[in-house]
Amino acid sequence: MSLGPSVNMLVGDNGAGKTSVLEAVSILSIGRSFVSSRVRSVIAFDQPSLTVFGKVKKAGIDHRLAVQVCRNEERKLRVDGLVARGQGAFSKILPVLQITPHVVDLISGNPGDRRRFVDWGAFHWSDGNGQLFSGLRRAVLQRN
Repeated sequence: MSLGPSVNMLVGDNGAGKTSVLEAVSILSIGRSFVSSRVRSVIAFDQPSLTVFGKVKKAGIDHRLAVQVCRNEERKLRVDGLVARGQGAFSKILPVLQITPHVVDLISGNPGDRRRFVDWGAFHWSDGNGQLFSGLRRAVLQRN
């Protein structure tokens, strides 16, 4: 499936797989399901794990992403065939902002929801290696 460089719309009948595509993109980018709080609930009941692959072009460079999640939540991450240390490597290559019915929580919800949204922005618009994001997280944890 090829997507455009900007906004993409998925249209189809019920059961056509729209949510499955969004789920795969979510797992590749942020490492978790946007439907369920546990990725393992997305694994087919008779399978030991799930694997999601994607090819993403970022700044003119093709990247191959692969995530395998086992029932015990163990993850195996690969970027361009090499083992990745964490989900941050994926999020830098494939930044995704999910707008769900819970977006109202940014306004009326708790401060933690707003901080997570700001954290997302700091991570994706930082200096490229996550230093700004790490500094922001450290400051928030040490503020008290």
